[in-house]
Amino acid sequence: MLVQNPKQFIKVTFTTFRLFLSTELTYRNQILAWILADIFQPFILAVLWANVARNGSNALSVEQMVTYFFLIAIVSKFTKDFSDQYISNKIMYGEFSKYLVKPFNYLSEALGISMASKFLRLIILIPFLVVTYIFFKDMIIINTSSLNLFYALSAVVIGFIINFLLGNTFALIAFFIKQILGIRSFYENTVTFLSGEVIPIMVMPIWAVILVKVLPFRYTLSFPVEILTNQLFQFEIIQGFYIALFWIISLTIFYKLLYRLALKKYEAEGI
Repeated sequence: MLVQNPKQFIKVTFTTFRLFLSTELTYRNQILAWILADIFQPFILAVLWANVARNGSNALSVEQMVTYFFLIAIVSKFTKDFSDQYISNKIMYGEFSKYLVKPFNYLSEALGISMASKFLRLIILIPFLVVTYIFFKDMIIINTSSLNLFYALSAVVIGFIINFLLGNTFALIAFFIKQILGIRSFYENTVTFLSGEVIPIMVMPIWAVILVKVLPFRYTLSFPVEILTNQLFQFEIIQGFYIALFWIISLTIFYKLLYRLALKKYEAEGI
């Protein structure tokens, strides 16, 4: 298990959540940048892919494209993890040592930071999502049956867990490669592309769809959106959950093994 003391883990997580949230609220320019990025990226992509659909160049309709990117803007705020940069920076600048002597799992602090970032971005984005829905409600089609919502909410939770494990496993690379900024940029672009954030998976070539469906990235974002937009049969949803759970188990094991190796590397350097 990653968590030895769940009660302490939760306590540290929410303490970090409050502290990080209060700190971030002092950086108004950064919050403004978040707003612009969170608004314009899905809007521009929705317009672009809606025009492609209007010209009959792919299998999804204009309404499906608008719905897809509207949901991407919402779901991504719940599934994205923002702690990997924080932890990898701590490792690069030799500040990770404090976690080796503190009486709690550093992942609790990482989780609190990620939750605070997600909460702040979502609260800021809500007014714009409401306005968008009012203007485009005739084009937004979502399956809101109770069973479908249950599947989608479960997929969102699983999506965040996978993202959190992926991000914090990747952060451990900083123990072995000090100049990680270029690799981190490659990692983030890979996740963005293969999660379906910029290109809907359903419009990819067949060979790419098959590949993406067995990789973990789809389940960090596209999978819950595909459920809500009624793109999947029930057997495909169940199959998706099995693949996602496989990746959670695999990433947990891989993280623990890599963390043990990383600590040996860290101690060997005498940092």
